[in-house]
Amino acid sequence: MTHPSTKIAIVAPKVYPVLVESGSETFGGAEVALSLVARELSESDSFDVQVLVGDYGQDDVVRLGSITLNRALKSGGGFLGNAWRLLACLHRVDARICVQRTLAIASAVLAIYCRVTRRKFVYWVAHDGETDGKHPLYRNPVTSYLVRLMYRSASHVIVQNSYEEQRLSEMVPGIQCTLIKKGIVLPEQQMAEELPIDGIWVGRCDEWKNPEAFIRLARDNRGFRFVMVCPPAEGKAGYYESVMAGTSECTNLEILGRTANREVLELMSRSKVFCMTSSQEGDWPNVVLEAASLRRPVLSLAINYDGLLSEYEGGRFCNEDYSVFSKEFNSLMNDDESRTRMGEGAYRYVREVHDVHEQTTKLTAVLNGLAADVSR
Repeated sequence: MTHPSTKIAIVAPKVYPVLVESGSETFGGAEVALSLVARELSESDSFDVQVLVGDYGQDDVVRLGSITLNRALKSGGGFLGNAWRLLACLHRVDARICVQRTLAIASAVLAIYCRVTRRKFVYWVAHDGETDGKHPLYRNPVTSYLVRLMYRSASHVIVQNSYEEQRLSEMVPGIQCTLIKKGIVLPEQQMAEELPIDGIWVGRCDEWKNPEAFIRLARDNRGFRFVMVCPPAEGKAGYYESVMAGTSECTNLEILGRTANREVLELMSRSKVFCMTSSQEGDWPNVVLEAASLRRPVLSLAINYDGLLSEYEGGRFCNEDYSVFSKEFNSLMNDDESRTRMGEGAYRYVREVHDVHEQTTKLTAVLNGLAADVSR
């Protein structure tokens, strides 16, 4: 006897341009990671994958292979209006399990709704600051209470590293957590033979990503070519303009805005080194893993999560020292053998630690357990 598929609703407003491969809108690593999860889960007969997305002018319901995209929000609809639309869409698709990633007030709304309607809510931590009190929502006592209520109401929480797991267990003793790394699909294409780009940086223009450090690197090393994929972060137009104002005389730096993921991968494949300047993240961001999957060494200014740079020697860590950052960059530019060796180490790290099939298997086990609980 064939059992019916369990409906899974993945709430990811900004994932639509990733799934339809459009470069016209801004999205981040969380969206890329969720798109991979959606695709992997949709290949299983156990799940009916419904993705709740934002308003990009598309139809209310779009079928993309085995995935159903549901327009759950409206541009300019306001928080209350969109909260209502989101819950109405979740009710309409009648998913028994709801998965959401990236902390927002909506996370608490979804958690409470799922608890009241006897659905299962899975929250996926996207950033260390969501667990250690550094996220902006912790600064206000009301929103801080809602964050803690969300964690207490969640059926299960997925974390990316042991630090997040420890901080959550301190905040909510007895919380049900599973550590699942980001999954990455290893590229099938051949490595580019020509590497015309010396250093590449990819990320939204936000203060904690520290784009100024990469711009300074380009300015201080005029003999090399740099590329920066740096669309403005939402609500940070002023900061973006101030950062861009400092690049007017940097003729060896090419700056790109919103760029489709496949084009970003192409740019990274033609680069010698991937430069990372963030002051904090939630484990290695997806773009670092993509660069590593392309055998690109990672030069990190300020963060050094376990594995990639130490155990696998997939790049170099500069301990928050810009002078070391610039020195190491020049060293790598003059040492083809070291770049090749580090690139192979980065690739081995992604293959052994972040394989999307292995990580999705862990997620599937969590979801199957919740589905069995729902059916009781």
